[in-house]
Amino acid sequence: SVRANLESFALLPLIAALAVPSPLAAGALLGIAAMTKPMTLLFAPMLWFAWRRDAWKSALAMLAVCAAVSAPFMPIWRDYWTANVTFNLEYGGASAANRLRTLLTMPAPVFVGSLPLWCAAVGGALRRPGARPWIFAACGLAATKLSGQQFNHYYVLLLPPAALFAGRGLDWAIDQWAGRAALAAGAVLALLPLAIGIGPLIRDYDRLHHPFGAAQSAIDATPGEFYMLGDHSQPYVHAGRMPQRRFFFDVPLVVRPEWGEQARQDLLACPPAVLVTAEDRLFQVAWRDEVTSLYAGRIETDGGTVYLDPVRHC
Repeated sequence: SVRANLESFALLPLIAALAVPSPLAAGALLGIAAMTKPMTLLFAPMLWFAWRRDAWKSALAMLAVCAAVSAPFMPIWRDYWTANVTFNLEYGGASAANRLRTLLTMPAPVFVGSLPLWCAAVGGALRRPGARPWIFAACGLAATKLSGQQFNHYYVLLLPPAALFAGRGLDWAIDQWAGRAALAAGAVLALLPLAIGIGPLIRDYDRLHHPFGAAQSAIDATPGEFYMLGDHSQPYVHAGRMPQRRFFFDVPLVVRPEWGEQARQDLLACPPAVLVTAEDRLFQVAWRDEVTSLYAGRIETDGGTVYLDPVRHC
């Protein structure tokens, strides 16, 4: 579920920021984490609780790192701000009802796959751990839930405080017969999805990681631009071609309607030699059929449809 999403890479500097014995180092590390995944800024209160009067040093070091990372982008600062702040706020926009649902639910793979952790964490929470672990957990919950979307990999930022509670829970559980039984049951339940899914994963590995493999030879034999209208980036790698247009991913086309319209007009005026579409249940491009109608040939694959032979060429 986590794959190569940014939360994985932000986790190390985030945890290091809370462990180093220097407010300057702590702030610099949190700055690295924030420039990797901005939601880690919500852990900043932990540095205040750690350093109190010296917290200003952490804030200064964090700002210095953010400024150093941002400095090379100053010539294009408007695009830089849009890509990292404005667009993210629009992407995370959600109704109050959806935010409430997200707050009160957890994806099944996260819950079941880490069930022993959550069981031990509940046990630790009942052991009166003090205020700071609860504040840590509140920061993790905010970083996980306030984005407006609910994806499995978001919960990486909730795991450190959960693990802190779980450590206390394990200390208690291993000395209790009922606690050991509960942990064993949780471990068995957590392993069930793996036991059920490992067979299909091995059997369908090529289909999952090369979803357009059936059409790869046709793609390779077609010179010209390759364009992906969907949520997969892997086909660019498999085709050995770099994206040639500003918008080559469907999320910004849907989140920003004006960007979508710009891409629509561009694709209609100059259809690429190879167009690939893939279904996306969250972000659906409304004008996809309008663009695909420009192609005479198509190949259906497990990952989507490959379109060839546009009616006009750039």
